[in-house]
Amino acid sequence: MDHEFKCIMNAIIFAVFLNLVLPILADFIPVNKSNEYFKMLAHHKMTPISSSVIIVAITGLSIYLGYLVKPYERLQKLL
Repeated sequence: MDHEFKCIMNAIIFAVFLNLVLPILADFIPVNKSNEYFKMLAHHKMTPISSSVIIVAITGLSIYLGYLVKPYERLQKLL
């Protein structure tokens, strides 16, 4: 379980890092900022703490549940 915990924590750290950095980098991309994704990134820039909490929950739970349920292996058995 130690390996799985470290994997979850590494993913969470990168998710928070990317959640904080990508909105800043998006400001420098010379494209139309009316795109839905750029609007989402702008919102993440305005609410870094709450969006990071949501990102951590989604990322952490996704990886944990993936280790627990192993959906890929189950799908492989069906096919």
